[in-house]
Amino acid sequence: MLDGNTFVIYQKKISRRAFMKKFGVIFSLIIIFGIGCDNIKSLQNFAGKKNVVAKINDLEITSSELDSAAASQLKKLEMQTFQIKRRTLDSLIQSKLIEAAAKNADLSIADYLKREVKDKITPPSESELKALFESGKGKTKKSFEEMKPEIANYLIRNQAASKEQELITSLKRAAEVKVFLEPPRIKIDTNGAPSLGDKNAPVTIVEFSDYQCPFCKRVQPTFARISNEYKDKVRRVFLDFPLSFHAEAQKAHEAALCAGDQDKYFEYNQKLWDNQRALEVKKLKKYAKQTQLDTKKFNDCLDSGANASKVLANVQKGVTAGVSGTPAFFINGIMLSGAQPFSAFKELIDNELNN
Repeated sequence: MLDGNTFVIYQKKISRRAFMKKFGVIFSLIIIFGIGCDNIKSLQNFAGKKNVVAKINDLEITSSELDSAAASQLKKLEMQTFQIKRRTLDSLIQSKLIEAAAKNADLSIADYLKREVKDKITPPSESELKALFESGKGKTKKSFEEMKPEIANYLIRNQAASKEQELITSLKRAAEVKVFLEPPRIKIDTNGAPSLGDKNAPVTIVEFSDYQCPFCKRVQPTFARISNEYKDKVRRVFLDFPLSFHAEAQKAHEAALCAGDQDKYFEYNQKLWDNQRALEVKKLKKYAKQTQLDTKKFNDCLDSGANASKVLANVQKGVTAGVSGTPAFFINGIMLSGAQPFSAFKELIDNELNN
């Protein structure tokens, strides 16, 4: 501690303000960490240890190790955050479009929606009601007359939703709405992966699939439609993601890569989709013969597990990108999960082509 005389002498050398500026930070840190020697030593080492987030005896876990382990979940969270923002933005755009249209029509929002939506709804006919009732027959013990009001309400709600969507589409077209909210894009190494389409295509779709996954099979016709509609504007890349609970998937993916070694990846790929319920090794070898492969080379490749490490490497690429289930797609790096309809792909593809 400084005594009075010492402090007066020191004060002559530097002002009180300069003194506090120079030593205030140190005093604050000493108060935070304590006065003991061990704590001072910890303070001295603090800067060097800032990347350590946990310690088990002498074993350290660094922030970079934590970031790597959590990368998949964090990327998924980033995409979920974007999707929430995008849905909210769409809702705001719709509200403002309707508000502006109502104002131009010199109507309240409620009256405008009544005119443009409610008044355009036509009551469902008796035949429509009966047709819907018959399509669900066996799912309820109620008679047609008992179900009639519920069926009518259902059809009216659907019609209202359809009319409202038509209105929004029309208002958007008239207003030339532009969205500048950028989705997160994930870069995936596709070097050497099987692909269809022009390598210089403006849009690339990376697909993570599992040959035993029924949802993956369900989305395959969508790619035929994409190919027919967009031609050389879209390139498709296939990456393996066999799920652990699909016992035959791993070998099926290895088999496809073995076929790829003979330049017939997608011919064999289609054979696997066509026979999804029969993917045991014996059948995989049978499909190789049907695809007119060199069966000896194929069988040697499959039996040796030559492509097992490639499959696992592709799975790791998916995990790192945030994939946790199949199918999962990345359209120019923008994630789209699940067996989505053609319209979902079209929206993203068109946005990429227009931008």
